[in-house]
Amino acid sequence: ALLTLPASLALIIEKQFGLVRVAQPFGSIAFPLRLLWHSSYDR
Repeated sequence: ALLTLPASLALIIEKQFGLVRVAQPFGSIAFPLRLLWHSSYDR
C-alpha cells in the first residue's frame, strides 16, 4: 500500500509515525512511574 503512495505523502506519514515513535517511549516510561508515585504517596 505504501509503495503506491506518492513520495511526498509517504514522507509525511513517515514523519508523523516518527513523532509517535519518539513520544511513545516517554509515555510508557512516565505511566509506570506515575503509578509508583501514586501508590507510594497513598501510604
